[in-house]
Amino acid sequence: MRLRNKIAMITGATSGIGAVMARRFAEQGAKVVLAARRSDNGNAIVKEILAAGGQAAFCRMDQANEDEVRAAIEFTVLQYTQRTDCAAGRPWVLKAPHHLGDLPILFRHFPQTTIVHCHRDPGVFVASFCALLHASRLTTSRHVDAKAIGDYALHVYARRMRAYMRDRPIAEQSHPFVDIAYPEIVSNAPSLIRGIYAAAGISLTAASMRAMLDWESGNAQHKHGQHRYALEDYGISLDAIKSVFKDYSARYAQYLTTG
Repeated sequence: MRLRNKIAMITGATSGIGAVMARRFAEQGAKVVLAARRSDNGNAIVKEILAAGGQAAFCRMDQANEDEVRAAIEFTVLQYTQRTDCAAGRPWVLKAPHHLGDLPILFRHFPQTTIVHCHRDPGVFVASFCALLHASRLTTSRHVDAKAIGDYALHVYARRMRAYMRDRPIAEQSHPFVDIAYPEIVSNAPSLIRGIYAAAGISLTAASMRAMLDWESGNAQHKHGQHRYALEDYGISLDAIKSVFKDYSARYAQYLTTG
């Protein structure tokens, strides 16, 4: 099979040439993600492919909706990751703050998700995010505009935080959230791990706990040197941070410390 061990995301896959491509790619061994608006048609084609011995999944997506396109791409990447690391049937752990701004889409595609929100002083984590972007851009350009990075970071986080503060009260009525303060990760890891496993409904074995603690003991914070960054490096003022994160800081004040 020419496409064995490949992942194919096909848009408009519930009818016409898209549906033909989905069936053909599956016949050639690809794991197909059908991305389209019509769930009934998409799920029917997935069942057809599965019945024929192929592999497929459906992800509802409107190509005119940027958030849904992004979610569909994430879904496809996760399908690929599960396929290539032999993790079928095992839970995923996704470390990224980006999901917080798209909770409805996240829960629609992954309804059993448990959110572990690691809270940190906004001035610190925005500066950290800017430093990460800066380092990333330096890999492809000799000239990086630090002020442009700061403007972008504030714009992105303003949108995500507004969405998060709007959507979380509704989402937490039916999905588990675990709130932790950043310093606790260093000072109280065993208790946090037990709480997260319990919230997710996953059994925690003594061997798993020992493996995590062994890893932690060999990978202390700043093992490879401390990464230093500051808001002023990116043209961001504390007043701007306070304005963007005013509601967030008020609601989660108990979890916010500098660290």
